[in-house]
Amino acid sequence: MRKRTLTATFQTFLSLVGTLDAGVVYWAHRVNANLPCTSVGGCDEVNNSHWAYVLGVPVSLLGAIAYVVLLLASVLRLTTDSEQLARRVNLFLLAASFLGTCYSWYLQYIAKYLIEAFCIYCRGSAIIMTLIFATSLLAALWLRSGGAEPSSLPSADQKPGVTV
Repeated sequence: MRKRTLTATFQTFLSLVGTLDAGVVYWAHRVNANLPCTSVGGCDEVNNSHWAYVLGVPVSLLGAIAYVVLLLASVLRLTTDSEQLARRVNLFLLAASFLGTCYSWYLQYIAKYLIEAFCIYCRGSAIIMTLIFATSLLAALWLRSGGAEPSSLPSADQKPGVTV
């Protein structure tokens, strides 16, 4: 099996956290619950605004679906034996997370200047998506330069810090 890489592991972790974040917001939206928020509040204002929908679909649902797709892709990248497939999956992660990052920060602008509210879950999602993009970009640059990515975990026959 292909060695696990630091970037693929981090992408998987971030995608899982993003799925949970967006899932909580969608759940609150679905059951009409108040989101626990920071002392400045604003989560419910953002989640219940007309900006919280795209063609009648809650943005939080779209975010949860996007994170699940990124999670599945990052798990595929992490577990595949094919280096070519891993590169293609990383390019998909790069493109998808770029779009997600742009949209997330656009929504942050909407929240701050039009809704005039702050949602910690939305900001967290924007940061998570940005980190997935940055990690995908870093992996693409490493792979393009022909260099190997650093391993996140040593193999069973290797001591930490020792390269074979």
